[in-house]
Amino acid sequence: MRIPLVNPVGQEAHQQLLDRNVLITGAASGLGLAMVQQAFAAGARVTALDINARALDEALAPFAGDRLIRRVVDVTDEADVSVAVQESMEAFGSLDACLNNAGIGAPLVGITELAVHDFARIMQVNAQGSFIILKHVMSHMRQAGHGAVVNTGSILGSRGVPNYAAYCASKAAIHALTKVAALEGAHYGVRVNAIAPGLIDTPMNDAFHAAVSPSDPARAQAALEGKIPLSRYAGPTEVANAALFLLSDAAAYITGEILDVDGGLSTSF
Repeated sequence: MRIPLVNPVGQEAHQQLLDRNVLITGAASGLGLAMVQQAFAAGARVTALDINARALDEALAPFAGDRLIRRVVDVTDEADVSVAVQESMEAFGSLDACLNNAGIGAPLVGITELAVHDFARIMQVNAQGSFIILKHVMSHMRQAGHGAVVNTGSILGSRGVPNYAAYCASKAAIHALTKVAALEGAHYGVRVNAIAPGLIDTPMNDAFHAAVSPSDPARAQAALEGKIPLSRYAGPTEVANAALFLLSDAAAYITGEILDVDGGLSTSF
């Protein structure tokens, strides 16, 4: 079942991030793009980061204006990240929230066949990249005495899937980083949580279906949908809404949590 990218949100959601300055990585597609849309709807100013310049320009063209800055950034490059975070601070005066979302998929191959360089690359982008973003945004938030971060984990960060070791390991690392960062940030008024999406209607999952069943990707998706209690994939905006909640003051007493957003899938594992 295909889910539209933009879903209606309640009136109260349009005030959740009013005048807040939000940094979003992986902003050119999927969950990151949905979060840009929802952050704008919630009244935020947005710094949108992605490594793909063309996709970033095309996806964010509708959001041009003084509430948006966009930068091409490689999250594995600490100097690159440092400059982008500093530019966001200079443009908007503060850094109130961050969706730490940039990541890549992994080859569908068993551990004994998985190349070390492929494993290292997945860990570098997903785990190390998340750490670098977390390091630099938390530094500014601690100085300000407030802030909220949501890392993008996965239900696979706490469960194993055959032939997907690198991805599972990278998301498990993000869950662990979330717990540690929440403990370190609490004294400074900085909250850190993670969302753990299940199956989302995104280009990354389209690629996964093709890897599972090259001759019939739709069949692979249908088989996976059959395992979900709600019987469908999430729309990116549905997952973005969970992140929006955790970044907002409505979640002011929540930190260190890994929130499954999976249509009940994890209850049936």
